[in-house]
Amino acid sequence: MRYIILILLLKIPAFILPAQNLQSFSSTHHFYGQGKIDNSNISLELDFICRYAYKKGCMTQRYYQISGNCYYERFGIPIQLIGKLEAPENNYFSANEIFEITLYELSSNYKKRALWKGKVSSESFQGDWIDEISSECLPFHIDWQASNLGNLKVQWNYQEYLLPTLNNIAYQGEYELIHQIENPHQLFLILLVTIPSCGVYDCRGSSCGGADCYLYWYAIEKQKIEWQCETVYRETPFLNLTDTQLTADSCVYRSKDPEGNCFQVKIDYQHPEKGIIKTFCN
Repeated sequence: MRYIILILLLKIPAFILPAQNLQSFSSTHHFYGQGKIDNSNISLELDFICRYAYKKGCMTQRYYQISGNCYYERFGIPIQLIGKLEAPENNYFSANEIFEITLYELSSNYKKRALWKGKVSSESFQGDWIDEISSECLPFHIDWQASNLGNLKVQWNYQEYLLPTLNNIAYQGEYELIHQIENPHQLFLILLVTIPSCGVYDCRGSSCGGADCYLYWYAIEKQKIEWQCETVYRETPFLNLTDTQLTADSCVYRSKDPEGNCFQVKIDYQHPEKGIIKTFCN
């Protein structure tokens, strides 16, 4: 039986073949999501940073240092969170795996004010919030909405392929799998890749000066990868996205530059071997 494994941190609830599994081999995993504590709206941002402990020159432990922020809508300010997770043996997050973690919520003078105890996966984080002083316990649930990731790979027909990209995106890149097509001899992948336009290492999405977005097309067959990339929108030089059409037969993105020139990039799912078709539009 053929199988496909797209190695991503980003959760992709649609377009996944039944045998497919989502994974990331990055050294830093970044999650962002929204949810509730009891009936209060919150947003959560967490970094899982892979660390190593050494003794007499030998590695004795691998673990994830967890740091991030919780934003309570009623308070209006971010509150720091810290924690630790023993790293799994294979050092990746899988959509099929759930990890139990405890996070410490810190006050402005870095004293522990509450515990977050729960289960985290590549899709969600849920459990109980416990006040350190009063022992008040409230349930929480966070659905991850976006993730930043590093290396992008795919496993298909029992072989692993590293997918090339135009940019150095080890950590900042955000990926979305738009469509995939498989036949007995080829696998076609269509992705949107968003890169912070500022180029700073710890930028996340558009939070630090906007983002550039690219459409990627990959054709994979035995020990061979063909690929194309076209810009969907960008900050510099400016290119504005004006229209998106996603159907069962194709994906189409239209953009316009400051001079009023209109560009269209399209992939026909009925003929994926043609790759990305770029034309001028009205």
